[in-house]
Amino acid sequence: MMALEFTVSPITRIKGFDFAYFEGPGAQAEDQKLMRITVTKAGTPTVHMLSLGGWLSADVNDGFVFSASHHTRNKQGHVRKVITQVLQGADSIEVAVIDGRNRAIVLSATFPLTGAQPIFEALLKGI
Repeated sequence: MMALEFTVSPITRIKGFDFAYFEGPGAQAEDQKLMRITVTKAGTPTVHMLSLGGWLSADVNDGFVFSASHHTRNKQGHVRKVITQVLQGADSIEVAVIDGRNRAIVLSATFPLTGAQPIFEALLKGI
């Protein structure tokens, strides 16, 4: 299985976002595409909408992990498409999680990727 994870912390300071909507097996968010990944290359954005789940982080104090995944046998899955775009020289990736109860509330962050392709290639060896 391959996954994209986005950890947010400290969640106690984030008011109004319903983390419980995403938490655990059988979460209300389970079959909804509430994670928006925007990969930008040469000024052109490509948007992917993914289903996701989440859990309270055991590794990050007061953190919550959002995760979108698929089995690696599915070569056309959105997670693999995102990673492929990153490996093809994307300039940045924006991760946005839309609150399932109030879609006006969005948690998002943009990460520059210039020079990161060798790191991703090393992570993908053997997959």
